[in-house]
Amino acid sequence: MTGDAAAIGRTGIGRSEWRTIVLSSLGGALEFYDFVIYSTFAQYIGDAFFKTRNPLTSLMLAFTVFAVGYVARPVGGVVFSHFGDRYGRRRVFIVSIFMMTLATVAMGLLPGYAKWGAAATVAMVLLRLVQGFSLGGELPGAITYVVETAPRKAGFSAGFIFFCVNTGVAIASVIGFTVEKLLTPDQVAAWGWRIGFLFGGLLGFVSFYMRLSLTETEEF
Repeated sequence: MTGDAAAIGRTGIGRSEWRTIVLSSLGGALEFYDFVIYSTFAQYIGDAFFKTRNPLTSLMLAFTVFAVGYVARPVGGVVFSHFGDRYGRRRVFIVSIFMMTLATVAMGLLPGYAKWGAAATVAMVLLRLVQGFSLGGELPGAITYVVETAPRKAGFSAGFIFFCVNTGVAIASVIGFTVEKLLTPDQVAAWGWRIGFLFGGLLGFVSFYMRLSLTETEEF
């Protein structure tokens, strides 16, 4: 048996299909990483962009903006699903990861309230909306893509995506823990929290480049 034939014999999924599933799942993992890293550093984001006399109020405002991303998710799901059905899954994949990556990098580089004033706060809210909007199109698109790519194992393929999504959440937690351990509280507050966003942006650009090699599904 060749390697590809052996893979098909074991799982019903060929090597090329496995490659597509992994790349699709990687995007979901990275986007959930970008989405969750915000909550990991919410305390510092609150101090930087929602500065008030009460630190608890700043933290609550930061988490309110975190919730804003969830509001945008269903809107992104509807919009990206429409364009995915109309123009193809591959295009939606590329656009969603690119938008998510740009928003994440911008959040890591965005000057705080001390420099930009209210404009910094508004910009953070808008970037969070872009993150949620992009994520809303990513997960449904990934599931549709892999199901059409490997219809014989649709359940397994979709389950593998959710496995990788949880992996992205775990990586975000590890990055947050590492930054907190290696830097002093003052360093984390001043610039260390930005590392999580810039690292996520780097992974996002890698994923975007890898996704360019994907082809459209035969079903579409």
